[in-house]
Amino acid sequence: MKRSWSWKHTGGLVIALPVCVIIFLYLFYKMSPLISQLKIDVVLAEYGILEEVVSAEGVAVRQETVYPVTADHGLRWVIAEGQKVARQQKLAEILISDQDHALLLQNQLIDMRLKTLQSGGDSSVYSQEAVREIDQQMNFLMSDIRLNLKNGQYELAFQNQQMMEELADQHQLIAVHRQLPEMTLEELEAEKEKIEQRLKHTSHEIKAESPGIFAIGDDGWGEKLRLPSDDEGATTLVDSFFHLIKEPAVVEVGYYRIIHDQRWQLLLGVNEELAKQYETGIRLLIRDPITQKEVRGTLREILTSTSQLEVILVIDMQDGIGTWHQNRVVPLELIHQRHEGLKLPVSAIMSDDSGKSVYRIDVNGYAVKTPVKELGRDDQTVVVGEGAVTVPASDPEGQEVRITTIRQYDEIIANPASVAEGQKVR
Repeated sequence: MKRSWSWKHTGGLVIALPVCVIIFLYLFYKMSPLISQLKIDVVLAEYGILEEVVSAEGVAVRQETVYPVTADHGLRWVIAEGQKVARQQKLAEILISDQDHALLLQNQLIDMRLKTLQSGGDSSVYSQEAVREIDQQMNFLMSDIRLNLKNGQYELAFQNQQMMEELADQHQLIAVHRQLPEMTLEELEAEKEKIEQRLKHTSHEIKAESPGIFAIGDDGWGEKLRLPSDDEGATTLVDSFFHLIKEPAVVEVGYYRIIHDQRWQLLLGVNEELAKQYETGIRLLIRDPITQKEVRGTLREILTSTSQLEVILVIDMQDGIGTWHQNRVVPLELIHQRHEGLKLPVSAIMSDDSGKSVYRIDVNGYAVKTPVKELGRDDQTVVVGEGAVTVPASDPEGQEVRITTIRQYDEIIANPASVAEGQKVR
């Protein structure tokens, strides 16, 4: 049995088809911006820093005086390395000899006896009370030490042990005090003055002979590393630099040094291509990679070597950095270039005859071509100026132009090839 379409069915199809087409076109028109947005990569223009950093080992050239340590034992430094000291400031205490110990012991005993007599007390009673008090404190400390060891508090146990030793010394002092011959108040004061005069003529400390920066030890290179005034001296300096880089100096601990001031020189090895971009007198930015401290130095001289690939930059420094006062070789970073501004991906930058520009999305969602001033770039990131910037003229006889460019947090299209100027993208 055959079926056939009636006019009624055919007429309904003719009417429905245009309606479907209209609906499809309407939906396509509405959906096309959304489809376009799926292809557009949008980034925020955010503030950042782009640096080109050269890591290198520098050699410190210090103006310093070396002094031998007179005491081979019993020495206690009272200041830290790198600290600035004044002339005649105390640097260290020397533990005294047995003879000096005897004088100090007598002085302490006489002081104890004088205080007892001046207060009208009985020295024997004073001694007994002092011994009881010390014994009680030592018992408390012994209990604390046992508890510290049980709880694994070894640092506290060590501190309590030191206090125990001090109390033991006091205990012994009081015991010796009992053996001191009986003397009148006048006799005790005369004996005390005599002992103090003898102690005054005995030095038990090391003082700085000149102001400067304090450091311990000597590597023997202080006299060898002097900035030269002739080519022969420069060759010796370059050879010394490479020798120290390959074989660090050995520091002898039986000495201390006074670096005369904060001014010093830094020998920094860089490749020849980088050195060609520098000229003497410019300011260089140096950074300690550990502390991130940054200081500036002035390029004094550029030394070349026929046997080495590196070139030596001689930099005048006025601030300490890294371990310059302790070590002869110091790892540092030379900040070759630094650009601060708005960071964008390299792909966002468009170039044409009018200069460089980006597509910025305005408040209405349209792609607006906006000129930018490029400050620096690497393989992935470019840094541009913010707000109103000055760009050079396009021809030699023209004048600089002041332009209004993008601002921080502007939305920038990272793939401008997929967008047309003035296109609504949001």
